[in-house]
Amino acid sequence: MTVSDDIRNSYQTSDGGFVPEFDGTVREATFCFKNEYQSGEACLLELLVEPSEEDAPEFGDYLEDGLFSIIYTCGKGWEPADKGATAQHESGRARKFNSGSGMGLLLNSALELDGVEDVLMERGPATQADVWVGMKFRIEDKVFEGKNNDGEKFTYTRRLPTEFHGVDEGEEKPKPAAKKAPAKKAAPAKVEADTEDEGTSYDLPAKLRGLLKAIAVNADDHDAFMEAAFAQVADQLDSTGELAVADEDFYLTLKAG
Repeated sequence: MTVSDDIRNSYQTSDGGFVPEFDGTVREATFCFKNEYQSGEACLLELLVEPSEEDAPEFGDYLEDGLFSIIYTCGKGWEPADKGATAQHESGRARKFNSGSGMGLLLNSALELDGVEDVLMERGPATQADVWVGMKFRIEDKVFEGKNNDGEKFTYTRRLPTEFHGVDEGEEKPKPAAKKAPAKKAAPAKVEADTEDEGTSYDLPAKLRGLLKAIAVNADDHDAFMEAAFAQVADQLDSTGELAVADEDFYLTLKAG
């Protein structure tokens, strides 16, 4: 029996939200702190990406107003400034983003693509968030290897651009932002236990939460939990899942429960 690819694909299922690769346009960009990530102590670049019409259905309920959030850590000592329009180092000096940080991985991946360097550098410095707005990319989960405090290796994924598809003509060209005082770090969020879901208030699928709980119970510490989680369920972790795994309070709540 001969079956068309469209019909065959219609019988395949998706977990929704865990999309390993997609085409999208960056609609918003800001530097910020998030209470759910390292207790609001880590400076992040958050890109809100609009998936293509073809890829959007794969995200299910993980889109908010049609946008998908991707975050990139800036590294130690960085702070949002100018209400999130820029980032600056707490030393007050000009610094480069560490190549191993999320921002470092984003910059190095993007600059390898033809045409990206000219667009970004014409728009402004790497510390200006809206240089990314309107840029159209193929975004894929890339696997990296790290080491925990004991020197043991583990793998983790980051969503990074792998193809550049130009700039949305409807977006205005960003203007260099004025440098202002850094933003205050987010106040630690009060995390309440969810008696029904077991764990802190991350919106995770019940199956994934159960897997993470089992990993937490058998882990000696948070580092061991992260290593095991990224090794065993990395393909099921979206941005929220990665935030949860990186949150020591989330680990402790799962382990205690």
